Amino acid sequence: MDIAKSSIQTFIFKVAALFMATVSGIISTRLLGPDGKGLLALALLYPSLFFVFGHLNIGFATVFRIGEKKFKKEEFAGTLFLLFVIFSVALIGIFFSTYAIFQNNLYKNIPFYFLAIGMLMLPLQIFLYFFSSFLQGIGKIFWFNFVNHLPRLLLPLLVISFWFFYRYTAFEGVIINIIIYVLSAILIFILIAHFAPQKWKINKSLLKQLLTDGSKLHLGTIATFTISRIDQIMIGIMLNVTSLGYYAVATAIAELLWFMSSAVELVLYPKTSEEGLDEAEERIKRSSRIILFLTFCEGIIMALVAKYLILIYGGKIFLPAIIPLIILLPGIILSSHSQIISVLWVKKRWLLSISIFSIINALLNVLLNLILIPRLGINGAALATTITYSVIFIFYLFLYRVAIKKPILPIIIPQKNDLLKIKNSSIDFLKIFLKPKL
Repeated sequence: MDIAKSSIQTFIFKVAALFMATVSGIISTRLLGPDGKGLLALALLYPSLFFVFGHLNIGFATVFRIGEKKFKKEEFAGTLFLLFVIFSVALIGIFFSTYAIFQNNLYKNIPFYFLAIGMLMLPLQIFLYFFSSFLQGIGKIFWFNFVNHLPRLLLPLLVISFWFFYRYTAFEGVIINIIIYVLSAILIFILIAHFAPQKWKINKSLLKQLLTDGSKLHLGTIATFTISRIDQIMIGIMLNVTSLGYYAVATAIAELLWFMSSAVELVLYPKTSEEGLDEAEERIKRSSRIILFLTFCEGIIMALVAKYLILIYGGKIFLPAIIPLIILLPGIILSSHSQIISVLWVKKRWLLSISIFSIINALLNVLLNLILIPRLGINGAALATTITYSVIFIFYLFLYRVAIKKPILPIIIPQKNDLLKIKNSSIDFLKIFLKPKL
């Protein structure tokens, strides 16, 4: 399956997941209100925080090492399972240690039982990430998409079921997420057993390579999470769960613009790992300008109908989310381009340099939030995010011009044949939709 078809299939999964997540989001937001929405957001953010800080980017390393075809599938399966056990135990221990020390600072606006129950998602997230990356690496894009989007596909069914037959509060929202992750983990275990049917083995050489490769890129991943999610955690700590509820809605709507860029990025990593540098660079260049153009068009439309999107999503009570939503849009648009260009930096193995730059931007984002949130509230958090994404976009253009030594217009301005490519790809999607190949 080529890059366009794989991206379309991925995009279709994302659209389906988007629709189901939007349905559950609307129901959940209207049932919980700003306070409950903010509390649920915090309960889900903390496991994600520990997950991102602790997974060491083993998934990305797995995708690239599988592409090299130096190790057997069973060696990847066995080694990943060992890492899953070690990381899960270590991160759960770190959580309880930090809670004992910082419960009155970092965790002051959320009850302990919410956190303790929510942290059950952490090992499940690690398992899903490690082994879904295995599926991505061996080219099973359908199953990769299916297991990763299954939580969102199941979410509205469980939300409605709990609300209709029992009750639905922020606590039930956490329980529902745990149930969904358990089901996803069971499915992916069955799939891995199918694709790696022989006895799983631990390969020390592979273990070292995964840890080495992943750790080089991990600083950048932490920085990316910090830029995209630290604002919500800081709102929860510095303001209150009501403000976080408003901001969570604005963020959820704005980040819909990332669906297309993340679909293309997902397929670019394994595809470019198998290509020569020149061929990969041309593919990334074409993809980046197309994504920027399409996301810009979507962003303009979203800005024009922002009020109505919020009214549909949460009702009048969430109208304070309009301004932060509008402020977030320019940054989200520019970051969609940065997502694609970053594939080129990985291809060139500029991992440490980009990670250092990402950490600097993450620190800038934290500083901006510390300055702007007390003064402007959730609007300040949105402004801090957009400024940070804009800095990244400008730096990536500068890096492309200076380090690659090529003009920047071809990576930001679409060409005539790009529009034809979009048209042909759109026509192809019905032919490849939902055609899994074991």
